[in-house]
Amino acid sequence: MKTLVSDVPLKTVILNELLDCMLTICREEIKKEIRTAKFVAVIVDETTNDAGLFQIAIVFRYVVNGQVLERFWGYFIPPGQTAELIAGVIREQLKEVVGDQHEKVIAQSYGGASVMSGIQHRVQAIIRDEFKYAYYVHCYAHQLNLVMQRATLHNTEARTFLVILGGIPAFFSRSVERQDALDNIVARSMPRMSGTLWNFNICTVNAVYENLELLSECFHYLYRCPTSSAATVQEAGGLMQTLDDDEFKFWLAVFHRIMPHVDILDRQLQCRTTDAATVEKDVHIFLNAVDCVRSDVNDLAEQYLQKENILSRRTLRPSASQPRHDTLLSAAEEVCDVIKFQATSLFQQTGYLQASQLLLPEKLSTFAREFPENLFTATIDNYPFLLRRRLRTQLGVLFRREEFAANGSAVKMLQFLVDTSLTSVFSEVYNVLLIITTTPMSTAEAERCFSTLKRIKTFLRSTVEQERINAFAMISIEKELMQSITNFNQRVVDLFAQNTDTQMDLIYK
Repeated sequence: MKTLVSDVPLKTVILNELLDCMLTICREEIKKEIRTAKFVAVIVDETTNDAGLFQIAIVFRYVVNGQVLERFWGYFIPPGQTAELIAGVIREQLKEVVGDQHEKVIAQSYGGASVMSGIQHRVQAIIRDEFKYAYYVHCYAHQLNLVMQRATLHNTEARTFLVILGGIPAFFSRSVERQDALDNIVARSMPRMSGTLWNFNICTVNAVYENLELLSECFHYLYRCPTSSAATVQEAGGLMQTLDDDEFKFWLAVFHRIMPHVDILDRQLQCRTTDAATVEKDVHIFLNAVDCVRSDVNDLAEQYLQKENILSRRTLRPSASQPRHDTLLSAAEEVCDVIKFQATSLFQQTGYLQASQLLLPEKLSTFAREFPENLFTATIDNYPFLLRRRLRTQLGVLFRREEFAANGSAVKMLQFLVDTSLTSVFSEVYNVLLIITTTPMSTAEAERCFSTLKRIKTFLRSTVEQERINAFAMISIEKELMQSITNFNQRVVDLFAQNTDTQMDLIYK
């Protein structure tokens, strides 16, 4: 049966209205949770789809009953890509969930795009004009990618190695014949390199490092195969020589030592329960690991670089008389040094993030002997709505209580206060912990929302309306929320029945 409006099938109209009702109920539940939460933060990520359409994903982060929640709110298409227009969309959605309680918004987290993160006349600055406590946090996972990019961008040797390494998976992706040879001989795929998401590069490094001999055999087979094209023979011959090159093996071993630590830190930064203090500890462990790799570089050079006096084929500014062994050793040590310098610089925590240092479990006994005046003052200066005298008194008590030091992070300490019903006794400390745990350290959840969008908006669904996409995404991403809503199905049916656009009376009186 078909009707009515614009030749749209009636079942499609009904489906769209039901989806809209489901989206409405979910958003009402999210707004109800935010009303009960003390603070809220907004996480935004932007992308451009295959059709060249710029859109943003908005996620709200808040704490309810000691549990950190990150709720998908929706995809939105700003009328333009200027900071004012993007900020206008974000501001409108923030007002919908917090109303006039502007002080409730205590953080905003984006990637490093200049239109989002600039200090003046950019999105984060425009948002702060209205929500003064919405401090900007540059996604720490993005910052880790910047660290690795800068460590290799200006190092000719490392950059050349990564370009060559990236050519291996690219070689197999360009031909079915090559892929068949890879499947038959190596029996595994070659993951592609990424120039921005560095944690994915560990898969490429590991795949080549662990299958070096099999890959060499595969290239040799394609080089000798009579059915191989001229391009395949030429490229296979070059890559076969590359895998036998001592310098390539040396750099492969170096990055095989570095990349697992990058991957571990990246996963820690994207953890929902992480906070500024936990990030600082994780970064410190990462820097120590890079130090260990640097100390092992000389052993790797001795293992892989047997011919010490080979002149450089790719100069790194040393004189031609310098032994190639020393040149490569210096280049590898430089990569490690730049990683340490950039990580120390980019991950330095100042200003509003200092509040997290005030409640470090391992420092509580030290703070009991000497009160941290600088951290306390910085916390009050950034969040003046905190009651200064009450917070100081409560901190003095907390620093001397051993049970608090047993909690390893702000999230665990917050949950401890909730479980032991001490939130009213330590009311201001509780507020500080809520601020720390509500502040997002990465935009990982918004990025995951875009992964869901790619599954929903395929080539065959390229014309799906925005609200329908939001409904599909909400059902997929927040299915646990939907399942937890009491009488969700009945509420959807009731809302659908109350729709004044229907052509029949669906409510029995």
